[in-house]
Amino acid sequence: MELQWTKIFLPEIVELIEAKDFKGLRNFLRERHPADIVGILRELDPAGRVMGFRLLDKNTISEVLRF
Repeated sequence: MELQWTKIFLPEIVELIEAKDFKGLRNFLRERHPADIVGILRELDPAGRVMGFRLLDKNTISEVLRF
């Protein structure tokens, strides 16, 4: 189920990254469960992964790394 959800929102996520809308991407990721964030990051290219990861707060990063 996670993969389907990720694919649905992937175009929006890519758009935020391409527009360098860091605030929008940060807000989007804050609303997601850490397992969902992992799925999102896996679908992005390496530069997108880095950008997404850098926007996470320390607590979320520790949760994401558990998956």
